[in-house]
Parts: sequence; C-alpha cells; structure tokens
Amino acid sequence: MFRYKYSTITRCCLMLSLMVSSVYAEKNDTLPVDKLGSFAHPIQVGVVTVKPFAIKEGEHYRGVVIELWDAIATQYGWHYLLHDAGTNYSEAAKKTSQGIYDVTIGNLSTTYDRGVQVDFSRPYLLNYVAILTQSNNKNIFQHIYEIFLASMLPILIVTITIFAFASLVYWLLERRKHPYCVSDSFFSTSIAMLSGDVVDRPSTNMNRLIFICILITGSILQAMLIATITDASIQLKSHHDPFRSKNEIINKKFIVETGSSFAKIVEKLGATAIEVPGGSSAAAQYYMNHSDTIDGFIADHLIVYDIAKKQTHNTYILSQLNLRNDELVFYFKRHFIYEKEVNLALLRLQDSNQAKELCAIYLGVDADLCVL
Repeated sequence: MFRYKYSTITRCCLMLSLMVSSVYAEKNDTLPVDKLGSFAHPIQVGVVTVKPFAIKEGEHYRGVVIELWDAIATQYGWHYLLHDAGTNYSEAAKKTSQGIYDVTIGNLSTTYDRGVQVDFSRPYLLNYVAILTQSNNKNIFQHIYEIFLASMLPILIVTITIFAFASLVYWLLERRKHPYCVSDSFFSTSIAMLSGDVVDRPSTNMNRLIFICILITGSILQAMLIATITDASIQLKSHHDPFRSKNEIINKKFIVETGSSFAKIVEKLGATAIEVPGGSSAAAQYYMNHSDTIDGFIADHLIVYDIAKKQTHNTYILSQLNLRNDELVFYFKRHFIYEKEVNLALLRLQDSNQAKELCAIYLGVDADLCVL
C-alpha cells in the first residue's frame, strides 16, 4: 500500500515536471532543438565594435546594429550569442566566410573582394565616406589676401595702370592752363576715384573725359573690394574646409583603419592611404597626433561626425566633401539558412518606421539614414 502511494506521487511529480518543462521550452524556444536559432543551437553573431554602430560595455552590447539585430531575432524567436569581432573589417569578413560566425553585424560596406567571401544582407543604412580634417583657421584678412592673389591681382594691376596713366595725362593737360604739380594731380584724381567727387574742376573737355574714366576705375576697384570681402566671409562660414572637390585630395596623405575598404577608394582618387590598427578611435587619434604631416582621417560619415562634434575648439572638422556613397549591410556565411528572413525583417522594420525609431537612439537627426 505504501509502495503504491509512493509510485503514484512519483508519477504525478514526473508529469508535472514534464508539463513545466514543456511550457518553458515553448516559451523560450519556438524552434526544434537541433535547428539553428534554437536554445540549444544559437546563431553565432560577430560584432564589429565601432561607435555608434556597436558599443561594448563590459559583457553587454548596445548600438544601432545591436538594436536592429535584436528586433529581427525577437520577431522570429531566434536565440543568438554575440561575439566581439574586433575592429578589423577584413578579418571579420574572413571569419564569417570560415563559419566562425553565422552573421557579422557592424558598419560593414559592400565590396567585390568581400562579396567573394560572404553574402550580404540588404542595406540597413545609407552612408557616405567622409574626411576628418584640420580647419584652416585663417582669419578674414588671410582669405582676402589669397583671393586677391588668385583672381583679383591681374585686374588690380590693370586698373592701377589705367589710373596712373589717366592721372599723368590729366596733369599734362592742366598745367597748360595754370601752374599744377604732379602731386596735386594725383591727389585730385585719387579723391575722385575713391569718393566719386571732383575736387578740382577740369579746365578742358579732354580732362573731363579723363575724370570720367577715373571715376569708372574707382567704381571697379570698389566692386572688387566688396566682392573680395564677400567671398572671404563665405569661406569663413564654410568652417575653413580645405577639401571642396576630389581634385584637392590628390597627392595628400590620409589615415584609414586597418582592414577598411576605404584604402582602395583613397588610392583610386590619387591620394595615399596609411592603415592604422586599433579601430576608428585609435586611427583618428593617430591622425590628430600627426596632423602636421597627414591631411586627414577617412571613415564612415557617422564616425567622423561623432569625433568632430567632440572637438571643443573646432580644430578638427567634418569636411563637406563626399568621397563616395556607401551602403552598410550585415555579412552572412555562405548558405546561411535565414538570409531571406533577415532581409524581409529589415524591410518590415524600415516600412513600419521602427528602424528609424531604433536608430534615433544613437543617431539623432541622422536616423533618416536607416530608412531606404
């Protein structure tokens, strides 16, 4: 009798345990145990840790790609493990192709060389290749001087020559009527040129015509001065950007992160790329420590913008020059079984505006870049 009761109690406990285990498994693992993404077989996700895309704090991650990936995994009920993939993009692509990671997330660009190794997701963010560079730090008088040398100097020489010749002819004609020295002539014509007023009334019709030429010359000089000051003011408002076209980076030297695809872009544009290991922060700092011999640091727009806005004295700025439009993606190992699902989820996040909301946490007004 006692043995029967014990057996019944045991069976009841066993059944209850199975029920609880079943409920727990249903809640925490919607996939078969042997399926990728299940609790027993989680997706291995490599994370290229570059702010603001992915930030590692202790054992925890946050950032744009972390938020997007977690939203995708939650939608499908996938379990996953995050692994620090460092900051070398080429190494991250290589480890993904070797199957060390099923997926790699971060600020990853699409290039032919990497396309041979891995598969790409659809873009999750529009981007462009930007330059962190040193401000010219010139005052308005330096700009005025450079503008005169570049474009105004020939006109100025011609104008002064005409003025000197007209003043000399005016003196020769006036001295026939009354005593008139050269200094008096140049004084009268100079006042007329600068102010537009006639100090001495010309005594002949020819001198009246000469005075009209001098007045026209003065108007030209005033227009030149106004144009120069205006152009110099516009240059001051453009943050002293030394790069206004791609031609201006030819033969220059730029820092890029080790493994970055931007090295080839720099070299195709006729500049020299110097690779520095340690991630974007280390590469940017290396540039700032050697800015007397190196012309800039090249990286994603969002990375450069984040570094530039932290500069309190505006010594280093985000150049307005866009070297190339770029699209950021996730990397998949070959034959990743959830490639289609990830792409559909990215589309759904973008169409529902959820991608923009997640990106706004880290990108602020640039969150529109996450909506293609």
